[in-house]
Amino acid sequence: CLLSIGMSVKLGIPKEFVYEIAMGAVFHDVGKMFIPRELVNKVNPTDKEKREIREHATLGFRLFQQHGYGINTTYAIWFHHEREDGSGYPHGVSDKKIPLPAKIVSLASSYDNMVNYNPFHTDPLTQKDALEQIYADDKFNKKCVIALNKFVVPYPIGTKVQLSNGKEGLVIKNKPGSPLRPLILCGRAEVLNLAEDSNLLNVVIV
Repeated sequence: CLLSIGMSVKLGIPKEFVYEIAMGAVFHDVGKMFIPRELVNKVNPTDKEKREIREHATLGFRLFQQHGYGINTTYAIWFHHEREDGSGYPHGVSDKKIPLPAKIVSLASSYDNMVNYNPFHTDPLTQKDALEQIYADDKFNKKCVIALNKFVVPYPIGTKVQLSNGKEGLVIKNKPGSPLRPLILCGRAEVLNLAEDSNLLNVVIV
């Protein structure tokens, strides 16, 4: 939900629509309550079981539509597994046929799954690696990806990093507009400003 709100704000979406998208993000998987839990959590389902699990998007959409939720919420739930290249479900549509709220929730959900432990992803990625993987993937809307990168920083404050010059340190501040060039505290007092110090132009986080 927070990731979806952040992207929506960065994309300039009006506040009342941001709220509706946030509701879609919170309840995007609500349809799974109609599917047996052991099936939902099954790591290697059969093709038949996959088809049953995939019904959760439509089931959730129908539930929220019946209760009078707006189109930004219901379509975010219904289309959140669709992909830009047409490889998603339940409709297999692509690009312009996917509502923007669904593109936002889809990316937020995928990123969240990448950086956190779950039964299908037992080796979470760092935020930096997840962002790089998303940038390289044609399944996600590029404007949403850029908005996510403006909201999520690759190196959160407190992250321990190693530099290409051999030094190690902690990220203490992120520079707006330069997410890969934070301020780094090395030792007790040495602060390296990768974004502005000309002597550090060739130094990167490895």
